[in-house]
Amino acid sequence: MLTVDDPVPGWVAITNYEKNKPKYKEEISALGFNNGAPGSSTREMIKGYINPETLERLIPPKDRREVEKNKIPKIDLPIYYMNGSLLPGFSGAPIVNSKGTLVGIGDGGLENGASSVSWVIPATFLDDLKNSPVKELPANLSKSSQLHSAELDIVENYAEVKYKQFSFVKTKTRTFTQLLETAENPDELKYALSVFEDFTVDYNSFKFDIYEDSRYGLVITIPAGSGLAVTYDDDGTEILSTTGNIYGEDAPYDIDFLIEQPEEVATDAEAVKSVLNALADLYFKQLNEDEIDNYVEEENYRIIEDYGNGKFILRTEFNDFENEKVDTRGVHYITFATDSQIYFLSRCVLDRFDDEFENIYDKYETIDCNQGSLNSEQQEVCRAVKEMLQIMTSVHLTSFSNKISAN
Repeated sequence: MLTVDDPVPGWVAITNYEKNKPKYKEEISALGFNNGAPGSSTREMIKGYINPETLERLIPPKDRREVEKNKIPKIDLPIYYMNGSLLPGFSGAPIVNSKGTLVGIGDGGLENGASSVSWVIPATFLDDLKNSPVKELPANLSKSSQLHSAELDIVENYAEVKYKQFSFVKTKTRTFTQLLETAENPDELKYALSVFEDFTVDYNSFKFDIYEDSRYGLVITIPAGSGLAVTYDDDGTEILSTTGNIYGEDAPYDIDFLIEQPEEVATDAEAVKSVLNALADLYFKQLNEDEIDNYVEEENYRIIEDYGNGKFILRTEFNDFENEKVDTRGVHYITFATDSQIYFLSRCVLDRFDDEFENIYDKYETIDCNQGSLNSEQQEVCRAVKEMLQIMTSVHLTSFSNKISAN
């Protein structure tokens, strides 16, 4: 489709393509340049299934209205749906099958909260483009391009962390406000924050680093400025954890991630939900194995969100605020993400509520942390509440890319 005056030595133009749609669960690869990466790379993805397989099934309602208005691309455009996610910079990337034959062109860039939305345009459209009588670009193409770019910036300090079958790449840094603006359900994003709802806190100051896995489309979020590394717990279990402590060396907070693999693979939606609930129940049971522990699950906090194509997210919260047998009380906030085969746990542990802190916490529980004249105790409790809210929101934002729209 392009004429190059000075081609790169050894590069060969792609002149043919696979006309048949990739099969369900077939592995496909994208070749591109991720923003901030030192060079080109391939990203492996898995062909997913939706019916009908059109663009409107992926675009969030807010963006769908804009796409329909611009008519670029058409909302009923046939696409190839994938379980994974294209990374920033991969728009326009050739998508090939295991034989190296072109099957499509990568597209996307829309944001849906912390996750991204991307898809593959079938290579068969190249013939339509080649034979098209249209010689000028549409007048409203710039508006569509801006929408699809999602205002992506080049990520400084490129970071990629491999954890078992996942390869997480840092793709962006976003404020809470930016995530709220692009979220499909803004009220749902505020869900984790209700734990400390009596405090008035400026959530807009929260910043998050977003990491995405291209193969499975799993998205994890951590407080901006912290990193990720593979470590081992006391039992020798390999886990993924945040590195450093942006809240100070002695901060009583932990965020980590690990994989749970049940003995049997669930085969339908209700069975997957049952496994998720069983894993949450097991986590709760393990919290209370010691006789002095007295954790309870926050009422009405357990929810399961359907992302389509066998993907579900469970979120809930446990605390032992009423336990008088221990010196320090706290919160466990957990998110289980599953594609019905792998169960990925994101969790934070907030061991903050010792007697000294709980006294000042109870004393100032209805304080407005945004006011300018706070005494030292008020500053301490507000700082701690902000830290805990940012951590819980990070865990809550665990999600999948390419969520299937119900509409």
